[in-house]
Amino acid sequence: MASVVTLYALLPYLWRDPLRRFGETTLFFTVDYSTSSHQLFRGRYVGMADAPFEYVPVWFAITAPLALLGFGLE
Repeated sequence: MASVVTLYALLPYLWRDPLRRFGETTLFFTVDYSTSSHQLFRGRYVGMADAPFEYVPVWFAITAPLALLGFGLE
């Protein structure tokens, strides 16, 4: 229940008509989000449906701040 209240409080888009807008947003991200895109990974384009296992750890290591990585190594 706390997550629903937090979501509502932090997303002003939901304030006018929460149920309808939450449904629209959920539908948009489930239908229009495509995994057929390609990403440049280690010098070659890789389809996200065929991404190798190491894609997520490499992506995380590149995009995470150094302080966060340091805390994770302790």
